[in-house]
Amino acid sequence: NKYELTRPCVEQCQYNMLARERIELEYSKLFKDYKMGSTVYGAFCGGFLSGKYMNGVAEDSRFGKSEVLKAIYYDPYMSEDKKKKTIETLKSLQEIGASLNASLTQLALAWTLNNPDVSTAIISFSKMSQFEENLKAMKLYPKLTHEIEERIENALENKPKTKIDYKIWANMLPRR
Repeated sequence: NKYELTRPCVEQCQYNMLARERIELEYSKLFKDYKMGSTVYGAFCGGFLSGKYMNGVAEDSRFGKSEVLKAIYYDPYMSEDKKKKTIETLKSLQEIGASLNASLTQLALAWTLNNPDVSTAIISFSKMSQFEENLKAMKLYPKLTHEIEERIENALENKPKTKIDYKIWANMLPRR
C-alpha cells in the first residue's frame, strides 16, 4: 500500500426489523473481534416497514408493477396466520412510532441506525417526500432508549436465537 492506509473492510447485507439474523448473529464475531463495519440495505424491507402493504399490494406500487420485487419480498405462500401476525406486529410498531411522534418508516430506519454494528444504511425512495420522511429518522434515533428498544423487541418477537458455530464449537451470541 503506497500510502500505508488501512483498507476499507465492510459487509453489505440486508438488515431490518424483519431480517436480523445475519448482522446480529452470524457476523457478531466479525464486529466484536475485528471491528468490521457494515453497510446495510433494505431498512424498510421492500416497503413492508412503511406500512403501505398492510392491506395488500396496490397495483400502482412497485410490488404491483414488478413480479420480480413481489417474488423477492412478498411471499404469496405465507399462511393467513403469519400474515395476520405480521400486520399485528406492524401496527404495534406504528403505535411505538406514534408515541415518539414518528412514522413507522422513521422508526424502522432509526432502529436500523441504532445498531452499533451498522456503519451505513443505504435507503431508497421513489418520491422526494419519501426522502424527506427518511431524513426525519436522524432526529428520532437518539430517542431510542433502552426502554423503547425493549418495547420494539416485545413487538417484534424475533430476536435471533443463540446458535452453535461448529467451526469453533462455541455459541454465536446476538449483539443487539
